[in-house]
Amino acid sequence: METKLQNKKLRLRPAPEDIPLLLALPERIQILPAWYREPLVDFVRSRQRNWPAKRVQRSTRQLCGRLLKMGNFLIENYAWKNWSELSVRWLDAYIDKRLEDGRSPNTINVDISFFKQLCIFLSDSGYAIPKAVFRMKQLTTPQSLPRPLPGDDVFRLEKHIQDARTGEKRWQRDKKAFRDLAWFYLMWHCGLRVSEVCDLMLNALDFESQKLLVSDSKERKDRMVYMSETTVRAIRDYLDLFGDQLISHLFEHKGKPLSTRQIQALLTDYGKSCDVEVSPHRLRHTFATQMLNAGMPITSLQRYLGHENIDTTLIYTKVSDLLLQQQYKQALQGLDPEWHPDKQVCKTRFARRSLQKIREALEQAKQNTEGYYVALDELQELLQALEEDLLQ
Repeated sequence: METKLQNKKLRLRPAPEDIPLLLALPERIQILPAWYREPLVDFVRSRQRNWPAKRVQRSTRQLCGRLLKMGNFLIENYAWKNWSELSVRWLDAYIDKRLEDGRSPNTINVDISFFKQLCIFLSDSGYAIPKAVFRMKQLTTPQSLPRPLPGDDVFRLEKHIQDARTGEKRWQRDKKAFRDLAWFYLMWHCGLRVSEVCDLMLNALDFESQKLLVSDSKERKDRMVYMSETTVRAIRDYLDLFGDQLISHLFEHKGKPLSTRQIQALLTDYGKSCDVEVSPHRLRHTFATQMLNAGMPITSLQRYLGHENIDTTLIYTKVSDLLLQQQYKQALQGLDPEWHPDKQVCKTRFARRSLQKIREALEQAKQNTEGYYVALDELQELLQALEEDLLQ
């Protein structure tokens, strides 16, 4: 039975002649038996032809790392020696082991997807792969809502990075903070993914129009992104200091593009210093939520973020609804501190004012009328009961 993955044709592009295709293969691949290693190398070569040259090394290491881990597990635990012997029960055991190790379902699903793609490639090449492998389903993952940073946290983080550039004492100043503030604004004010920040080229910037061209993003589609004046100013300040040291990319370290792990580590350190739990993608979530709350149409936000499917963008509307509900409750509590959203009876100033006037009138009647004490006492009891009901 053919699967959707089997029917899907890869759009191949010619590999650059000046970059060896297997440059990024990890050395530990040599420890694998030849019957697993050689088909794996052929599969990697076929995938490399579809990757941009500047992402070959990173993508190859990610693909090989996952397939090496799966292969080693199956060989060591089940004495696996032939592709035709592959069992779904073995793959289920691998999934259970990864779950025990604390890996998320999303991470395990990537492993399954890569391994199924390898099996499809081998099946097309004439290998006998059990059909049950192609019917394996991925783990069900609960839909997690994006977690934007609260306004106070993101502003505190911004100020912390700004202060790192202009310490009161010379030894407290960090010139690299000019660079860090630039990529910080690109993720917060422009909504770029961390991989897009790392791949950003110098010639992609257009300061006059305040926009930049984002290419080779997650969906492999180019898109135009506009920059805020704050972002433009931060990038200009950074280029004034380091522009003559850069070769091709906007953010480089020792002649090589800054890696995603380097930015993640830097951002984590900044966050710990000012007690803010932050990650590069949380900055992107923050941007999307703020744009949606500011009134940007959902279709425009989809194109700006580079989402292929609008369902991905619609997730942010749920976050926006939750924030709206919280702000509504806070606003009501500001109008009336005694109001609580879980109470069915809402105490109004009008009702309290009316009770006070009735109470004053009763006291005055008691002083001036001697024959109506009993009726007035009963009326006062009724009013007291009414007041208690309003206060509940």
